[in-house]
Amino acid sequence: MSEVSDSEVRELAREILARDEYHAADGKVEAPNALVEMLDWFRSWMEALNRLYETDPLRFWLINGLLLLVLVALIAHIVWSVSRALKVAEPASDPMVESTQIDFQGQAEELAHQGEFLEAAHRLWLAFLDRTARSGWIRLRPEDTNRHVRAELALAGFDAGLRDEVFQLIDETERSWFRDRNQDPQLYERWQRVIHALDAATP
Repeated sequence: MSEVSDSEVRELAREILARDEYHAADGKVEAPNALVEMLDWFRSWMEALNRLYETDPLRFWLINGLLLLVLVALIAHIVWSVSRALKVAEPASDPMVESTQIDFQGQAEELAHQGEFLEAAHRLWLAFLDRTARSGWIRLRPEDTNRHVRAELALAGFDAGLRDEVFQLIDETERSWFRDRNQDPQLYERWQRVIHALDAATP
């Protein structure tokens, strides 16, 4: 078996690389690189500015001043756009939980007609909390405990008699709800009077 000479190897390589598929590949490899072109443009721009600084300093500083103004305007526009987007993304409501829009008082009246006075009193308690939150007397959040709600009610600025009656009704409603399960119509009627007093005290 004869050995292949170096010249034969090179000739074979030239023949292979002359095929159409390799020309297509070469075209892809030689495609212009956008990053390199951008860097070349930036370098030529900087060189032009340097030459301008040497030949015409006044025009050099004028161009740089205009560029600085454009940069400041762009930054201001970005800051304005971001702040506007954040304002749109923020909830329009107060941190206080929005009213549920459930007609607790209407539900309480239906339950009272059915003789379910304890459930009706409980619904009026919820109606009272809903109204005090909507009217701005207290700030109510989903994570608030009963202790926090009591503290908010204590600071709500109610008349002393109304505040004391509310705390008594809360205690009695909790005791009946969790322990006694008494169907006391008077408890329901007292909650009704409290809600009427709240409506009268709300500006």
